[in-house]
Amino acid sequence: MDLLERVPTPTDPILYVEDDDDHVFFLRRAFKLASSPHPLFVTPSAEQAIAYLSGQGPFENRDVFPMPSLVLTDLKLPGVSGLQLVCWIRRNPRLAGLRTVVVSSSSHVADIAAARAFGANGYIIKPMNRAKAAALLTSHEAPWPEEPATSGWLGFHAARHELHSGD
Repeated sequence: MDLLERVPTPTDPILYVEDDDDHVFFLRRAFKLASSPHPLFVTPSAEQAIAYLSGQGPFENRDVFPMPSLVLTDLKLPGVSGLQLVCWIRRNPRLAGLRTVVVSSSSHVADIAAARAFGANGYIIKPMNRAKAAALLTSHEAPWPEEPATSGWLGFHAARHELHSGD
């Protein structure tokens, strides 16, 4: 069954793609303080997230690694970036409806615009706290930071960030 045909449940898992253990700790803490019923799975790279979402390698057992209803990804990851992961998800017909939110320390307007251009459903500026976690978990609309009136595209080029998988 593809994600577009599936109705999310309040206890669906969340996949967090983050290479910094401190950020993982703070997100887990924020979710606990927000009384999140969602199990949190973590991969330290976009490559591992792609394997998880594809059900490949160590992630092929969906009883152990269930399909998430939400992907949270850091923007700057080693190797494949968070933007490239969002692009890969949006180009995969089976995953195109998967809610995907960028969680980053960057408040640069160009980074926020890039996340929007690649199809992210929201953008949260770290650090994650209880209020941000609660807003994310209780709303069907993912949050976007306030953008200054002069934001524009600031020379952002989406083609430079595409993930070339040889498809």
